[in-house]
Amino acid sequence: MKYLLFILLFLINIFANTINKDIKKENIYFTSDLNWIPYSFYDNQVAKGYILDYIKLLGEKGNFKPIFLPDEWSNNIEKLKSQKADVLTGVLYKKSREDFLLFTNVFLKQKLAIVTSINRLELKDIKSLNNKTIGMIRGWANTNLILKNYPEIKIRFYNSLDDIFADIKNQKIDGTIQYNLTAKHYINNAFLNTLKVSLIPKIKDFNENIFLGVRKNRPDLVETLNKAIKSITPDEIEYLNEKWESNKDAIYLTKKEKEFIKNHTIRVSFTTNWAPISFIDNGKAYGLGFDFWYNIVKKTNLKVEYKTEDKFYKSLNEIKNKTQDVIVTTSKTKDREKYAIFSKVYFKIPIGIVTTKDQNYIPNVESLKDKKIAVGRNYTAYKLLHENYPYLNFVFVDNITQGLELVSSNKVFAVVDSMPVLAYNIKKNSLHNLKISGNTNIDYNLQVMIRDDYVILKDIINKALDSQKLEEKENIYNKWLDLKFVKPFDYELMFKILIPIIIIFFIIIYKNRQLTKYQKELNLAKSELELSLESFKSLLDFTVDGIFILKDRKIIFVNNQAIKMFQYPKEELFYFPIEKLFILDKDIDLIIKDSRENSIELNAINSKNVTFPIMLKSKNILFENNNTIILSTIDMTEIRQRERLLLQQSKIASLSEMLSNIAHQWRQPLSFISTAVTGLKIQKEYNQLDEELFFKTIDEIEDKTQYLSKIINDFQNYLNGEKTIKEFDLSKCINQVLSILNDSFLENRIKITNNSTNKLTIISNENELNQALIYILNNAKDALVEKNIEDKNIEINTYLKNTDYAIIEIIDNAGGIDNKIIDKVFEPYFTTKHKSQGTGLGLYMTHKIITQNLKGNIDIQNYKTTFTKVTIELPLK
Repeated sequence: MKYLLFILLFLINIFANTINKDIKKENIYFTSDLNWIPYSFYDNQVAKGYILDYIKLLGEKGNFKPIFLPDEWSNNIEKLKSQKADVLTGVLYKKSREDFLLFTNVFLKQKLAIVTSINRLELKDIKSLNNKTIGMIRGWANTNLILKNYPEIKIRFYNSLDDIFADIKNQKIDGTIQYNLTAKHYINNAFLNTLKVSLIPKIKDFNENIFLGVRKNRPDLVETLNKAIKSITPDEIEYLNEKWESNKDAIYLTKKEKEFIKNHTIRVSFTTNWAPISFIDNGKAYGLGFDFWYNIVKKTNLKVEYKTEDKFYKSLNEIKNKTQDVIVTTSKTKDREKYAIFSKVYFKIPIGIVTTKDQNYIPNVESLKDKKIAVGRNYTAYKLLHENYPYLNFVFVDNITQGLELVSSNKVFAVVDSMPVLAYNIKKNSLHNLKISGNTNIDYNLQVMIRDDYVILKDIINKALDSQKLEEKENIYNKWLDLKFVKPFDYELMFKILIPIIIIFFIIIYKNRQLTKYQKELNLAKSELELSLESFKSLLDFTVDGIFILKDRKIIFVNNQAIKMFQYPKEELFYFPIEKLFILDKDIDLIIKDSRENSIELNAINSKNVTFPIMLKSKNILFENNNTIILSTIDMTEIRQRERLLLQQSKIASLSEMLSNIAHQWRQPLSFISTAVTGLKIQKEYNQLDEELFFKTIDEIEDKTQYLSKIINDFQNYLNGEKTIKEFDLSKCINQVLSILNDSFLENRIKITNNSTNKLTIISNENELNQALIYILNNAKDALVEKNIEDKNIEINTYLKNTDYAIIEIIDNAGGIDNKIIDKVFEPYFTTKHKSQGTGLGLYMTHKIITQNLKGNIDIQNYKTTFTKVTIELPLK
């Protein structure tokens, strides 16, 4: 009793550990690429690929469940950084990636290969590609490697590998350089006997090592993955390589499986009386089951021997005793699992019921209660029915023909077996008084039974079954299956069905007319939309703006002006990353977002690497049923040239006015010097020159000369000032401008009230501010003189606003500006003066200087009815 209890506790412990192990199986989230064939890709919404198979193998060895998250590469990196994924699959080592990744041991090594036409024997290494054109995917690591290290190789950029391989076949390009596995996969599946692969022994800077990248906070996961990677066997790697290099329809057998096939002849036992599933004709096994079996043999090259038995139980005993290896046409039951293993189900057959024709339709098995039912001895149909309905009264027969004859002679009520077998034998034996009267609702799962020590054979058979195409299976089904149910005609049921059908028929006719009308309207609308779309595209081609339409940052439409502006071929711009067309100081998404509200100026770069200024504006639109962004770009090169010309004209006009000011300020000192020199000369001629008077006059002449020199220096500083940003005192800047204009103000009897005595420093361009202030003050002076104001006043104020801005106010009492034109005063060439007096450039250039160069604002408004106030707002830094 004690030993029994010990054994029981031991078994419970094993069972608990097994359950616990299953419960602790962790979900690990792996990123997976959408289109990296054959490493990681999606086919009919299913994740596939070499790397994914490898990770599934790691999951088995590391006791975790891999869950794959499909997305673009850039999004996969963000998922890892945001901890929405645990592992980045198939990543190259870079020092910068250590900021957010932990790297596993190398889990994959890859070689590069040249793919060329099978006839291009001269293209066999990297040097042979000099001056040749190869196709590469834009942005891929290998593409960038070739661009960097082998400038002699010409590259044509593509968006898909399919297009590259097709163009090599059609001799549009000379070849491509890809991973060896990628090259072999494409060639074996689509370009066999047309393209070839040549391994490249060495290429500069190429790193053959591929890692798994684990998020930074999971060092435990790195350890788990490294242990699993270490446990991968060479046979498993060989299997993966063969699977993904070979044709996709091939069967991928391991080395052990191939050796098993080579060293074993498979002994098949079958009965000859179960047509059309299994029977014999001219000494050869035939039937639905054997068509599947012959397909398996063909795909795997199995060596086979066949043995026939007249009783099915004899075949079962041979499997149990291991004197035979396989039964092709049977199904799994509880008692058979004790001595055999089973393949995957390759066909499901309903178990039917046959009675005489005078019996009604049998809807279910319960209707057979208390009736004699014929069934084959040890047949699978009996096993399945007995498990579900043990109360049935079974009569055992040796074969289906015997059972059908018992029904025909009314010795039993019915016979049960698979429907194809029943139908075939009724027809074959001309039993015209019998019919298939119902369905048991139990399916016969057709499988291959295998002796329980041949697990490897089970794996081989399952691989062959998995490789069968749907078309192959349907051909077998259609060849052997021709089933008919015979039911008594029920007129009452007919009317019950017919009346609703008639009603539905008329409803359908009515709805069909409506749908037809709607379809016409829809087609018309579609045609109009297509025409509108073409018109829209044509309209975009006539605009002077360069137009791009983007989807996911990629260009899907470009107009002629944009092609001309950026000098790229049209086909090269399609799916070109938009950010590569501009010189950016922040992310392109932020720039596009900002440009929805206001136009943005930035520098663009064309295909010749020439930069040029543009104006950018964006808007979200629906284009070809896609949510897209339209970018409008205007080349500002000509506008900038015109602005430089305007600035030059403005400077010339300003220089003319400055020369006039110099003349005003020099006239009085020069007159004094001339008079003083003449007086000294006369007194000297008459010997009346007094020494004290001589020196006093000389000192006064020197003072006037210094004054003239100061005037020259002030104007020189103004005209030749440095275009640099520096800190300066605002009041000193204003005083310097006033000293330049002082004589002009005095001559025109203009009173200047300068309230800028407070200390206020800013960091800006002092010389450009001087220029702007001279424009404004001269404009105020001209307005006062032109309107002949008797008491002429100009007031200057400075103060601080919100601790961030310096404010300069210039107020004159020249009567204000007409409200009809006040909004136009900053436009170029706009002036109210006579042509001989003004160019219309002063205030325009002032506005440009303040807003663009000094990053400030300027505003002009009428103030207290008779005053004009100009307000300048400048940032302190």
